Amino acid sequence: MLGHYPPKHCSRPFGNCNSGNSHREPYVAAHNMIMSHAAAVDNYKRNYQATQGGSIGIVIAMKWYEPLTNSTEDILAARQALSFEVDWFLDPLFFGDYPREMREMLSSNLPKFTSEEKRLLQNKADFIGVNHYTAIYAKDCVSSPCDLKSYEGNALVQAVGERDGVAIGRPTAFHGYYDVPEGMELIVKYVSQRYENTPVYVTENGYSQSSDNSTEDLINDVGRVNYLQGYLTCISSAVR
Repeated sequence: MLGHYPPKHCSRPFGNCNSGNSHREPYVAAHNMIMSHAAAVDNYKRNYQATQGGSIGIVIAMKWYEPLTNSTEDILAARQALSFEVDWFLDPLFFGDYPREMREMLSSNLPKFTSEEKRLLQNKADFIGVNHYTAIYAKDCVSSPCDLKSYEGNALVQAVGERDGVAIGRPTAFHGYYDVPEGMELIVKYVSQRYENTPVYVTENGYSQSSDNSTEDLINDVGRVNYLQGYLTCISSAVR
């Protein structure tokens, strides 16, 4: 969408590329990815699962979004951001179609599933993998102007790390990623509740640390210890 990676297709306001359509092409690419997943699941369940006894699932990278303010607009923005990040890929696999919020906002730019594609989508994933590192504030961009040159811009949302000058959590070395352990509990509960208590695995999580630090700082990595302790505590709370 932003044109940062091959094939470097994008369009304004998301990016300035020689060719491409940021309003349509990302959704076609994602549609093909979803259907490739569905075909693999169908093949595995029909031909291999009974004899191998394995399970097959999908991993989604996901932030947790908190409204920047208590306004109705920002509350809806946080919901839209989740819809365009989590529900975009998981709703078709569990409910047979894209989320309502995406369909309403994107109209004909969002592909439709054929009857054959919907048949493949009936094979639900055995588990959901969660790649989660950070929470972020969501600011509405429908009622007020925003910089849409970010991942969340496709949902007409701007991701904001601070509220009234206070960061959402302790910053890490990776720009835009903060230590917000409560986000882990909230995102795991969200996924579990929305997708029929399908087993959830945390498949990625970790603490970004600057390579410019001294050897002593890297060894005595209190920030990493605190981060992991906080996130493990919150995943434990989610399990309970």
